[in-house]
Amino acid sequence: MNPTLTEQITEMFAGHTLVAISDDGQVLCWLMMSNPHQPSATVEITITPEGIHLMGAGVPCQDRNGIQAQKPPEWWVSEASPEYLARNFLTTTWNRDEAQRHFRWLQAQVQARIDEGADAEELLHNLQQDDGEDPFVSAIAWERSLGEALADLVDNNVIDSTEIHPNEIYDPKDVALLAAIHQRFRALFMETYTLAEGHPTPRNG
Repeated sequence: MNPTLTEQITEMFAGHTLVAISDDGQVLCWLMMSNPHQPSATVEITITPEGIHLMGAGVPCQDRNGIQAQKPPEWWVSEASPEYLARNFLTTTWNRDEAQRHFRWLQAQVQARIDEGADAEELLHNLQQDDGEDPFVSAIAWERSLGEALADLVDNNVIDSTEIHPNEIYDPKDVALLAAIHQRFRALFMETYTLAEGHPTPRNG
């Protein structure tokens, strides 16, 4: 994960405060409010018997309904790595940088195997051809731009069929956003509440 990106996003939530909408009962809800300089970064955290639901302009929304994880309150306020949070809240997606890295890896694999087959050099040339379409913007563009060349590589046993497509990953920005939200909420929650059997109790109460 890009440390600069992580630091920038963490700083975005540094001035947030926690406002309780409902901190008693089966449905718990808080607003993690933006500071005056970041009015668009408000996050709504709702915890129900079905799990944890994050909404708001500051959330890595992969659809209009926000993101959710089927976990209890004590899980959400415990320590968790960004990768662990991502596995529970996010879905993997096409990533341009990952596609570019995979393309360079494919080129290197073909180049390394040129001596293993008479057609490999021509196949490498075909893979490097620019047909005017950017293959890195989506899985569809990848297949449309490189499909024939990649199929030839497989047919000629230069690469395996499992090596054709880049692995989809969790978007690094979404992972950093989720981790920053969790870190800030957890710090604010622990300042304000204790938690026993899934029920928050105000420390000053």
